[in-house]
Amino acid sequence: MAMSVALSVFFLSASLLFLSTENSFALSQPAASATFTLFFSGVSLLISSFIASTFPAIKNGRMYPEYIPLSESSSDTPPPLSPPLPSGALEKLRKITSAQIRKTCLVMVLAVVMLCVRVEVHRQVVKHSQCALINGLIFLPLIVAAYEHFGKRPSGNLRLPDTSKWHFNYLFAATLLTAAGILTTMLKNGSKTTFICPLRSHDFGMTLLLQFLGAALDVGLTVVLGTLANCSIGRLDGTVWQASTLWGVVLLHTLKQGILFAAVCVSASKADTNYHPISILISNAKREHERWVTRAGNSTTLKEAVAEYRRRYHQAPPPGFDAWYEYATNRSSLIIDDYDQIYEDLLPFRALAPKQLRDLVLLMTGDGWNDMAAVLIRNGKAEPQAEIKPTHRWMLEGISHMIEPYARYLPDMDIAFNINDECRVAIPWERLQLMKRAVKTRIPLPDEKLVKSWSENRAESWERNSTADRSLRRPFVDHAFESIYNPVGSSLCPPNSKARTAFVWDKQTLCTTCIQPHSLDQFLQRWKLSGDICHQPDLAFLHGFFLSPASFKLSRDLLPVFSQSKVPGFNDILYPSSWNYVDKVKYEPSGDHPDPPYSEKEPVVFWRGTTSEGKSIHGAWKGMVRQRFIHLANNHSSNHVSVLLPTAKTGKFAYKTFKGSQILPSLGFNTSVFIAESVARCGGNDCAAQTREFATVPRSDFQDHWKYRFLFDMDGAGFSGRFLPFLTSRSLIFRTALFRQWLDSRLTPWLHFVPQDLRLHDFYSTLAYFAGAKEIDEAGKVKKVIMKPHDGEGEWIAEEGRRWAEKAIRKEDMEIYMFRLLLEWGRLTDDRRDQLGFYVRSREHETTSHYLLLAAPLNLSESAANALHLLGVVAVVIHDLAIQVFTTFHSEGGPNHPDKAPWPGGTFIPDLRHPSYMCWHQYPRGPAELVGYWAEAEIFGGVVVFEHGSNDELRGVHIHPPFQPLFKLSESQLDEFINLSQSSQVQPSPGQRSESKIFGQFAPEQHTCTIIDDIGLYPHIYRDKYERVPKIRLLEGEHRCVQRGMVTEEMREFVKALPR
Repeated sequence: MAMSVALSVFFLSASLLFLSTENSFALSQPAASATFTLFFSGVSLLISSFIASTFPAIKNGRMYPEYIPLSESSSDTPPPLSPPLPSGALEKLRKITSAQIRKTCLVMVLAVVMLCVRVEVHRQVVKHSQCALINGLIFLPLIVAAYEHFGKRPSGNLRLPDTSKWHFNYLFAATLLTAAGILTTMLKNGSKTTFICPLRSHDFGMTLLLQFLGAALDVGLTVVLGTLANCSIGRLDGTVWQASTLWGVVLLHTLKQGILFAAVCVSASKADTNYHPISILISNAKREHERWVTRAGNSTTLKEAVAEYRRRYHQAPPPGFDAWYEYATNRSSLIIDDYDQIYEDLLPFRALAPKQLRDLVLLMTGDGWNDMAAVLIRNGKAEPQAEIKPTHRWMLEGISHMIEPYARYLPDMDIAFNINDECRVAIPWERLQLMKRAVKTRIPLPDEKLVKSWSENRAESWERNSTADRSLRRPFVDHAFESIYNPVGSSLCPPNSKARTAFVWDKQTLCTTCIQPHSLDQFLQRWKLSGDICHQPDLAFLHGFFLSPASFKLSRDLLPVFSQSKVPGFNDILYPSSWNYVDKVKYEPSGDHPDPPYSEKEPVVFWRGTTSEGKSIHGAWKGMVRQRFIHLANNHSSNHVSVLLPTAKTGKFAYKTFKGSQILPSLGFNTSVFIAESVARCGGNDCAAQTREFATVPRSDFQDHWKYRFLFDMDGAGFSGRFLPFLTSRSLIFRTALFRQWLDSRLTPWLHFVPQDLRLHDFYSTLAYFAGAKEIDEAGKVKKVIMKPHDGEGEWIAEEGRRWAEKAIRKEDMEIYMFRLLLEWGRLTDDRRDQLGFYVRSREHETTSHYLLLAAPLNLSESAANALHLLGVVAVVIHDLAIQVFTTFHSEGGPNHPDKAPWPGGTFIPDLRHPSYMCWHQYPRGPAELVGYWAEAEIFGGVVVFEHGSNDELRGVHIHPPFQPLFKLSESQLDEFINLSQSSQVQPSPGQRSESKIFGQFAPEQHTCTIIDDIGLYPHIYRDKYERVPKIRLLEGEHRCVQRGMVTEEMREFVKALPR
């Protein structure tokens, strides 16, 4: 019994591993997993043995009870005893028992040895899983069934029930199951990774040999364990137990294989689509970018920019914000409001005291080993610190040149810059959340308590102590050449994320659950989410940064490190790289190197570069992005490739699988992807292995890129310095990246560039869409067009990226971003930072009514339109005056009833308000704006709006009373309205609704006005020609609308569809 329990525990543990092979940590560490399983089985054996000793004796599977007399005799005479055994029988029994024990021990020793060898074989197969031919577990049911059928036949004259038919049925079923497993594996050929199985090495042959050895050991272990079970359990009942235990393993594995087979078949049956996903992604990208631009640059005045800053970031802007705003607007910046990246980067640092931040900067930049350097700002001048590695001085000088134009507006301070490519700060998720929660609970000060000027004598707080031995307190730990995803990367994620709960050990099979959150079919849909490492544990072996970074001095404590780029989740502070600012690589076409129009470029995917992504040791290069792309683009892949192509049915698309070595000739793709000069950053045998695997070519002129239609861009050790020059060209940019830069928030994939997943499984399907696919004959001529190229879409994306780079990612935009970032950093390091802030009061900024009074015509007798313009001025003046009076007496939000609940978000709104104009968060002056609309309603009987024509001429006036629809004045009402505005004295006419409302007599009456329906939607209606309505910057081709004071996305989409 004890042995059966122990073996059951062992088989159950193995079965659970079978069912979780794709994401189990256990199979990635086979030695530790086997040790744990065997230890647990041994403990179970001891416990079972102890329990079994208390049970009645069992013999041949039958339990014998105590003797019970059958006769009614009352005699106390016991039944006669059995005759004694012959003298030699006992000795013979002892010999048989000893032989049985020795056999059991030998079998157990053999089982342990075989198991240890099997564990090591599995470890080696897992290490080279990208070269595995087929999963050996598929054959396990067949092996068990064959053993049951051929290994359990009765011997001699022993008569047992005939079970051959029973065994044969299970053998047949197991054969079908194995065949299903093989078919499932074949159906999954299109879901292979691009992890490299070198063609010019022994990896494939060695892995195949190990797989065969593993299968043989599986057979041997099955036989040995069956024999071991027979040694300890009776023949008849042992057979039943053994069958139930072994077939328990089979059934569990069958369940997994059956579900997988069904899922793959269902997926294959639904593979056809009526549209190409890229067409949908391009269409969505345009709308998404338009919405973002509207939100990012909505403010047109300093006051609006300040109000939007408060709305977004729940605090006042830093001192000097007015200088920044003037600097940005003078340089025609399209981005005024959206600097969320700066806010997110700096938010955790508010948990550290200003002095602590200053001390950390001095600590990091005082020791050259840290690979940090500082730019010092003193008296309005920026200079690099004296002690900088000569190889990196250009970087700090470039940063100083970027700061110089606006340095006079910055306080004295130091900024610590990372001179390495890799990011440097990684705070565990739990600690980071505590910091953010502590910061977000702080309540910002009201305007009247803010201080607009920096603290005095700031330079003294940045004095460096040259005598301190900072090397004794180095804040970084060197992790170069180490695999860092599990110890570092996963710790940046929530506890329930896949990064911390799952492990992907199979380097050959694509992790579909890893790509699903950010993909549409095979294609990347959400660029920002694709950089999130928390749902992608397979990135541990798919990027050089996680496999073996060439330089990686890391801090697990929060340090203010300014870096050019970072992996999402790391806590570095992003800034515009001086690499692009000083044009280390430059888009500079010439007569010798022209940049022709898209249609005239060579339809070739072009890339030249070095293997700089990480330092390759012990085969780490096989998972690095650059090497995988070179391998994939040159027909070297031994895996199958899935490509989305048109079907015979018009308008239908389906995925078709090709052998990796046949993809280029099968579809007529042209690629020129090679390593320039020689393999770099490698050690040991990896240099020679890469040289054998990859072809190298001489280095080419950078300006040669422009003659190719498709340029591929990807990370090096950090961000790619080529991306911005590529984006400025007329070529179509394919981009894959793990590292993010300051400019990523401004770019929209599928509008400005073509995004590619880091796994590169989508490359050929994307290339087929833009380059087309064709069947080529042996002579090199086109035999058949499989898919026409989408040249229009490709050229459109190339031109949109080019135009947007010239508008929003200029050197001026780098300066503007850096200026705002340093103002925020200056406030963080100021001892009075909680009191510092910029605000705008009415006397400090011209109001809307000021500009309207200057612009409005004053000759009332000239035309009725002039009178309407003046009426607009009067309405706005009353609106502004009401706000100014209200804010003067109620600087903290105005009177509210004590029992009135706050508005959602915690803001108290004034009681004085128009019920149809409540969307205070859209208004430049927030909740106080509600009082202005209330004042109009009190004086005019409603909010005054106008109907404009195509040339902004006024065609009518509308009134929006409280609790009523918007209505248009009739001609007679309009004439009386104009006469009243020209009159020197207001004479209320009989029957007017309210004596307190000057124009109350113009409330809607039956048959005298046109009432707009309850939706309140009407094109060409707005407050005045100066857009005195909730400020929304219109997109090209749209019209201003009023809907109860709110301009919504749904309404704008509706208006766009109206006939012009």
